[in-house]
Amino acid sequence: MLFNSFIFWIFLSLVLPVYSFLKSNDLKKIFLFLISLFFYSYWEWKWSFILLASIFINYFLCIALENSKSKKKTLLIGGITANLLLLGVFKYCNFFIENFNELASCVNITIGIKTLGIILPIGISFYTFHAIGYLMDIYRNDIKSTRSIVDFSLYMCFFPFLIAGPIVRAKYFLPQLGGQLKTSNSQLQAGFYFISIGLFQKVMIGDACGRIVDSIFYDFEKYTFFEISCAVILFSFQIYADFAGYSNIARGLGKLFGIELMQNFKQPYFSKNIKEFWTRWHISLSSWLKDYLYIPLGGNRNGENQTIRNLILVMMIGGLWHGAGWNFLLWGLYHGILLVAFRKLNWNLKNEILNTLLTFTLVTIGWFLFRINSLHQIGQFYEKILLFGFGNFSFRYIKIVISFGITLFAMDWFQIKYENDAFLINLKNKGYAFGIAFSMLVISFLYIFIKKPFPFIYFQF
Repeated sequence: MLFNSFIFWIFLSLVLPVYSFLKSNDLKKIFLFLISLFFYSYWEWKWSFILLASIFINYFLCIALENSKSKKKTLLIGGITANLLLLGVFKYCNFFIENFNELASCVNITIGIKTLGIILPIGISFYTFHAIGYLMDIYRNDIKSTRSIVDFSLYMCFFPFLIAGPIVRAKYFLPQLGGQLKTSNSQLQAGFYFISIGLFQKVMIGDACGRIVDSIFYDFEKYTFFEISCAVILFSFQIYADFAGYSNIARGLGKLFGIELMQNFKQPYFSKNIKEFWTRWHISLSSWLKDYLYIPLGGNRNGENQTIRNLILVMMIGGLWHGAGWNFLLWGLYHGILLVAFRKLNWNLKNEILNTLLTFTLVTIGWFLFRINSLHQIGQFYEKILLFGFGNFSFRYIKIVISFGITLFAMDWFQIKYENDAFLINLKNKGYAFGIAFSMLVISFLYIFIKKPFPFIYFQF
């Protein structure tokens, strides 16, 4: 059930009136859990058993961790191991089997271990990180373990963030469930604007760019270096509009149910250096990696060499978290090297615009590694560089890149100007603001009706 599909909006139109009719907080939370489970089961009902198993195991594990006096560390390690094992079996098992077979064949050894018939459960990376973060917060005594199985279940599977984040923190989410779950008029209004802007970002920019990107990355041989380069730039627009759009829709949906979710993007392509980029891009993941991986590894406390090691290791793990593929590992390594280079060189051009353009260029080069279908495409692209040339559709691609770039730039500029991702709500003329938002919704729905909806990119992670 995609956010950019008609079936989802039918689903939402049915559950919202029921939710608003319920008066008891406990009934509201039970209802939210049940519809979240239905939402998740819509793709594949068998996946819900994996999610429920993760919920119940981590719920009792967290209580045991909080009550333990002598085995805290053992329970923490056991809990993290169990969650990583769950993620590893479903997400990385076949990747390791395939590469082990290839490695053996390189030395003329035939092993032939068969890959498992496993389909990656959607959203497993996100709810696994929720569980690990919760365990570590309890171990550090940052929070108390909730005794409400319903509250914990919602923390793990509240449907707006279940599939593609943001990765929420228990200390911000759970207290909201303890209060009165009542949607205010201001939340309803803000939710409408967040959803309108988010859906427009996803459908009219992300999906539109994606159709061009997919056609070019499907077969490099048909295109020139210039056309492939345009596709890489369009992919940088696509992944941002796609994921930022999802995050805005998620925040808007949360508001409709009286729950506030964190900002996950802060106009990252306006960043003036690579370090700043990672404070603006996928903020919930960046902060999670920092707090639960980088700092426990030692952070920058044990000398320069250890700091460099930690930066590169964390970024490589972050890259591999996105998918079981060498391209994701290379993408993480690439960003780790960039962060180390910035730390060492602290590059700072005199002009802010040049700094921003340099950062965007470096990030876009990284997106090429992220998007490729196989490592073979790196070699193909290198060959295209040597045969530098323009194709018959080069001018057309220039116009496409410029048009989408201007649209994204304008939306980000307004979000910065009004310091609000739902910037339309800040316009003085409320009728004008509503008209724009409603038009964005109508245009998006018309596009969905004409074109088959694209899944969100981060669904695969």
